[in-house]
Amino acid sequence: MTRFVRLAVTALALVSCSRASDRTEPSAPLSPPAPTPAAPAPSVPVQKDPAMTDKLTFSLARAGAKLRVSYRYENLGRAVVHVHDAMLQQVGDQQWKRLEIQMWRRTSPDTAVIQVGLPEPEGVAPPRGTYLAVQPGASVEGTREVPFPLTEPDGTPMQGITQVSLDLEVIAGDPGSPLVLPTDKGPVTVPDGPDTRLVHAAAVALPK
Repeated sequence: MTRFVRLAVTALALVSCSRASDRTEPSAPLSPPAPTPAAPAPSVPVQKDPAMTDKLTFSLARAGAKLRVSYRYENLGRAVVHVHDAMLQQVGDQQWKRLEIQMWRRTSPDTAVIQVGLPEPEGVAPPRGTYLAVQPGASVEGTREVPFPLTEPDGTPMQGITQVSLDLEVIAGDPGSPLVLPTDKGPVTVPDGPDTRLVHAAAVALPK
């Protein structure tokens, strides 16, 4: 009997020790991991479109009561550029006339700009023009004449103008669908509704 009691006590002690060893003390809460800093965004260099690289230069000369503008456009890019050549004026039902047109306006008290290109559209029919294709590395030259002295929209002479800059209209990108029109100098192919931009040349002094 005594031996049986001792075995029972020993068994109870073993069970008690086993339950004690199964209990795990609660651990302290873990700190959340520090956020990983975001990687800096890669810098993307701004590159100029090589297809839109061009150079416009010009000179001025007196020609009696006219101011002669001689300009040179150079295509320094990698794509063909189409440069304004003339405007087409409709003179009949199926007949168009080729006109060299240029406009000018005052841009500051002493400066005016001469623009070789189409005027702003008026009405429902936009003006149409012919354009010269200038291959990469090639150039084209042209001359225009304007009244000297330049005049205001009302026809009076512009006062205080000492220098003139030049804008030349070119087609930006695809010239668009071709359109063949009959003119006084034979049929010509013109782009149908192209997107255009202006190439600018800095002002030079008026000739004395």
